[in-house]
Amino acid sequence: MTEIRLTSLELALVAKFNSEMAACYDEVAEDAGTRAETRDAARDSASRRRERARLFELEARRLGAYPTEPCEELTQMPPARYAGPERRTDERRVRERRDRRPSSSAPQGRSERRVNRERRRGQRRRG
Repeated sequence: MTEIRLTSLELALVAKFNSEMAACYDEVAEDAGTRAETRDAARDSASRRRERARLFELEARRLGAYPTEPCEELTQMPPARYAGPERRTDERRVRERRDRRPSSSAPQGRSERRVNRERRRGQRRRG
């Protein structure tokens, strides 16, 4: 089901229509030539229409405090959260970078994992 949202001006028009319909029902209720049941039904309908008109008018006044057109700040997209390399202002790493050269005390390939690409060769199962 689609929800229909009316603006404050449209709600005011609906309120005006309901008050005019209540006035028409009041005319029927005050007519002495009509039957008693018809006048009672017209009085009930008039009171319901007046109540609806009052509710629509209150809602129109409440919505009248807000702009009918969306503001510029609501229509703009928020900035993206991703800060890619083109958007970064400061350096990504905070600490020192690892030394890519193996240290003299460590055996070849132990200080940097990427240096020895076949470091797990001895750990693989042999079939």
